[in-house]
Amino acid sequence: NGFVSPAAAGGVVPANEYRFSTARLRSIVYTSMPDPIRRSRHLAVARWLDVAAAQRRDAVSATVGFHLELAGETTAAGDAYARAASLERSHRHLERALAWLDRAEECIPTKNPMAHLDLAHERGVVLVTPEMLAKL
Repeated sequence: NGFVSPAAAGGVVPANEYRFSTARLRSIVYTSMPDPIRRSRHLAVARWLDVAAAQRRDAVSATVGFHLELAGETTAAGDAYARAASLERSHRHLERALAWLDRAEECIPTKNPMAHLDLAHERGVVLVTPEMLAKL
């Protein structure tokens, strides 16, 4: 009935993808959904992406993190954002790596000092790259 339309191909996961035909329609449907249902659906999407893209898991880590965060699974979201940061660093996308590390820091509870230490180490690795040092 025109509410959804097929999305352009080319995603990481080989599947048929559909999008709402307008952003306004998406917003109406999204905001009218009760929070527990919305969180459970974000969790389902995150789990599906993690399994469906198992061969290219790092490539969907940021998207998985986003859905986990919206599902209320913030510690798992932080881990996914950290994987996204590592992938970005490996591709020399250093500013994006730092942005994902910031998101990971926000998600991982302060009562987990080892995880924060790992994130600090990853941040240090990014900051001492020749490209980042040249910016100083």
